[in-house]
Amino acid sequence: MGNHKSRVLKDIRKHSRISVDMDCRLRSKDSDFKVIMLDISLCGAAISGTFQSSREDIPANGSKVFITLENSYLKKPLTLAGTIKNSRIGMSKQGKEVKFGIKFEDTPLGLLRLISALAQQK
Repeated sequence: MGNHKSRVLKDIRKHSRISVDMDCRLRSKDSDFKVIMLDISLCGAAISGTFQSSREDIPANGSKVFITLENSYLKKPLTLAGTIKNSRIGMSKQGKEVKFGIKFEDTPLGLLRLISALAQQK
């Protein structure tokens, strides 16, 4: 067995993610939702939200979205463009609980600063 490592223990992402619990806005086409960012990296993020509206309003895999962050580490709101790569839908008393995996289109300087500040905080 030697050097065999379990896939469960191996981080297969290109960039490590930092756990956060940060309010943000998710915008897709004409819809705008308040969501929570669960984690973030240079290339993407995981977010979660509760939706009371119909399934058509929930952004589908492959949808272009914009995430806007406001945080004490940022001088001004930071908007990140990305694409939904995966989503999981569950039900709760409040509505549909949806978790999204989002891949960012680019890495703006504001994102680098935010991740650096969050990493130093941990």
